[in-house]
Amino acid sequence: MSSQKYNQGYDATAQKTEQAKDAAGSAYDRPHRPQERRRRRPSSTVGAIQNKASQTLGAAKNTAGDASQTASDKAVQGKDYAVDSAVQAKDYTVDSAISAKDTTLNTATQAKDYTVDQATRGKDYAVDSAASAGQTTTDYAVAAKDKTASTLQQLVDNTRRLDFLLGDSTLKEGHDLLSGLDEGVLKIIDACKQLSNITRTSFGPNGMNMMVIHHLEKLLATSDSETMVNELEAQHHAANLVVRAARAQCENVGDGANLVVSFAGELLQNAEKLMRMGLHPSEIIAGYSKALVAGLEALEAIIEPNTNDADMKNEEEAMKRLIPVVASKQYGLEEPLCRLIIEACIRVSPKNPVNNVRVTKLLGGGVFDSSVVPGEVLKADAVGSIKKAAKAKIAVFRAGVDLAATKTKGTVLIKSAEQLESYKKRRRLEEAKIESLMKEVATSGATVIVSGDPVGEMALRFCERKKIMVLKSASKFELGSFCGATGASSVVKLHLGFADSISVEEIGGTRITVIKKESRGNMIATIVIRGSTYSVLDDCKRAVHDGLNAYDTACRDSRLVPGAGAAEIEVARRLQDLGSKETGLNQYAILKFAESLEIVPRILAENAGLNTLDVLSALHAAHASGNIHAGVDIEGTQSTKDDIWDLYITKFWALKLATHAVCKVLRVRVAAKQAGGPKPRTGPGSQWGGRRLPVGRRVMLFFAFIASKITDRLSNLCANV
Repeated sequence: MSSQKYNQGYDATAQKTEQAKDAAGSAYDRPHRPQERRRRRPSSTVGAIQNKASQTLGAAKNTAGDASQTASDKAVQGKDYAVDSAVQAKDYTVDSAISAKDTTLNTATQAKDYTVDQATRGKDYAVDSAASAGQTTTDYAVAAKDKTASTLQQLVDNTRRLDFLLGDSTLKEGHDLLSGLDEGVLKIIDACKQLSNITRTSFGPNGMNMMVIHHLEKLLATSDSETMVNELEAQHHAANLVVRAARAQCENVGDGANLVVSFAGELLQNAEKLMRMGLHPSEIIAGYSKALVAGLEALEAIIEPNTNDADMKNEEEAMKRLIPVVASKQYGLEEPLCRLIIEACIRVSPKNPVNNVRVTKLLGGGVFDSSVVPGEVLKADAVGSIKKAAKAKIAVFRAGVDLAATKTKGTVLIKSAEQLESYKKRRRLEEAKIESLMKEVATSGATVIVSGDPVGEMALRFCERKKIMVLKSASKFELGSFCGATGASSVVKLHLGFADSISVEEIGGTRITVIKKESRGNMIATIVIRGSTYSVLDDCKRAVHDGLNAYDTACRDSRLVPGAGAAEIEVARRLQDLGSKETGLNQYAILKFAESLEIVPRILAENAGLNTLDVLSALHAAHASGNIHAGVDIEGTQSTKDDIWDLYITKFWALKLATHAVCKVLRVRVAAKQAGGPKPRTGPGSQWGGRRLPVGRRVMLFFAFIASKITDRLSNLCANV
């Protein structure tokens, strides 16, 4: 600091000295300017200027001396100040070091004492913990031993399953292995979504027809989901899980197969979104299972009151339950078909099951010309000339009416009159035997004979003589149905059946045999469907079968829930409230489950050509206001409709089966597919019409197989080299 002040003083002195010199020089130079200028100034002025310059020079010298003295004084003062500061700093440093040393010694002593205390406490705690941990370790060891024994077999099984991952695969060459999230689960979900997209366009009354060609090359154009599920040949393993769930729905209820497939596809699509968000499939399964339980409770809560014990013999109550089912297959013809179904079911129930209702198709006329026959209708003509029998007693022979003979034809060569006479005697014996048989049948009171095999000419001749009507049915199903309609038994012993009338009629150019039985308890009823084309007849027959299944289901459980998508919207709304209150990760799966339920009104609106956003908005607004019966109006006259009903048991099983199938699909981790493609088709529609390949074709395929094997082996050897 002293040297800095000294330098500052020296610089100031030098600056002032230079200023003084400049002033003196300028004053000295003024008298020596050019002559012409000096001439203009008087001598007095020059003297004054010189005196002033001398004064200025003296003042400058004095100022320089003062500045030099001042700088010297400042330098001395700075030096003294620096010495004093250094001494003070040294003393302070020594004092600080002494105090820091004392503080360090005190802190070290305290830390040593604290460490000793903590070590003593830790030792005591460790001894106590070791004693308690010893017992705990023993318990855990016993539990671990039991767990190890129980999981040993699982480890062995998992090792066998993972052999193919270690290079020693037990699968054939060319197999396809899918594992992990992207390859395994997502590809499986994609296959199920494709199946759902195939069937969802046929959902509802305005559903589209789908052309199905099965293995026999028969074309089926239908919107019936049950037919699609039964005829589709799904090669994908995961899609088969959904197909099996739909078939189980058909077996349990008889309707709702499309609902199962569509809802399962929507659940899997939303599950894919959740997995891409980061949720594990196990968390999604837990959420879906919880949502299913809550959804079934909500579905039960919206059951229409006073619908549990409905009288299915009441036409109005039965129509309320059958119209939605039949309308989804034949929209516009639901009322006449439902009346036929109800009439036929009432005739056979409750003593007999609904399965005793038969359906017969007759080409010609229209659907409104269809009728119900209290009995059986055979699409066959009588064999003989007798076409009608009243108050008939019926004898059924499954083996036919004729003498026992071989199926091969024989030729008789007659060479003499004796041989001809012997042949005639043998023929007379056969005629006598047939005549005695027909006489016994006529004596028993039978007026109609039904045969499962052809009736011989000789037997038919004697039947004509005895006025016995003869019918032939090559179908075992028709023969059994005939026995059920008349009460006959096609066994060896004679057990006659009864019918009020048997007649041959002609309807639409087709001769049929009508067996009516009304006086006694009727066991069979037949719905005769009329139509202009075979496709119309097939569609109406499928609709009638669905209606019969719905009637049978309603007899077991007649409870109703709002239809046309109203039940799904209400259940979805309640599940959304539940999901918003959930705190764990299950809330995401519950909300997606509720969103998936909206697929039903969305598909109904899409297939009807309506705006789905407007329809869903109107439905949510109506249900939020308390109208839980508001559904989709497919006619488009209004946004909602509230007079459509569905069976509760149909919705119950559809939600349950679809959710279980989805959870089973989400549990898949590894999918192994066999080598090659699907099995070759061996039916008439295959390339070679069900026959074996030609010899040349088989030889060529064999050599191609050998060449491929050799090529693979050489490529492996080259890779190793």
